[in-house]
Amino acid sequence: MRIQDRAARNIAQAKAEAEIVRVEGQARLEIARIEGQRRIAEQNWEHEIMRYKHQLARSKRYEPYQAAKEEGEKRELRNRRTAERREEGLGFGTLRRCIKSCKRHI
Repeated sequence: MRIQDRAARNIAQAKAEAEIVRVEGQARLEIARIEGQRRIAEQNWEHEIMRYKHQLARSKRYEPYQAAKEEGEKRELRNRRTAERREEGLGFGTLRRCIKSCKRHI
């Protein structure tokens, strides 16, 4: 084989290797860019999910039974207060009459 052929082959091989390195470098950059976008998208979704959960928790719709449970507690407290007033002889009507009569005497 001639020296010129060998030199041409070495040059062609070096160009091919350089092209391979360039293409691999571009592929790595593209993969890194896509992975970065994916990570950012995941973080945004996680942030959105946490914000939505927080918003739902504040509105008491996060767990459906919570609102019913609180309503039941309020109703129970109201019934307890009403029962205590009746035991004391101060029903709602009696209490209103007492307030009206006190206002008249003032």
